Amino acid sequence: EVKADLPILEVALPTGSNIKNYLQRPIENLADLHKLTIKDVQFDEVPISDPEKNSELKLRQINYAVTFNGNFVDFSLFVKDLEKYIRVTDVDKIEIKKPDTSSQTNYTINATTRYLGLPVITIPNQRVGSR
Repeated sequence: EVKADLPILEVALPTGSNIKNYLQRPIENLADLHKLTIKDVQFDEVPISDPEKNSELKLRQINYAVTFNGNFVDFSLFVKDLEKYIRVTDVDKIEIKKPDTSSQTNYTINATTRYLGLPVITIPNQRVGSR
């Protein structure tokens, strides 16, 4: 029966960005599990509120970047576990940098995940006043 599978489908392809839960699980939990420190997180155009269920929802995506600090073995295990997570995440790019003053390496993942939602409406930057 499909009804029993709905909670699983909601995790795999949520209605709304569900960004709070996605950032916590798997990103934060997997980072903790693999002894990585999150240094920076950036999301592009993410709606925070959930759309109403009767809205005309379409497949949307969230592009994001997360920078971690740690060692390569732990980072590679993190990536493998992220690949296994039920909510599909496409890792688009991985950048590895070793700062001169640190024994730890920085790893940045640029990735994309998807959700069901309404289009994001962006308002262009506007200058106030004149110069």
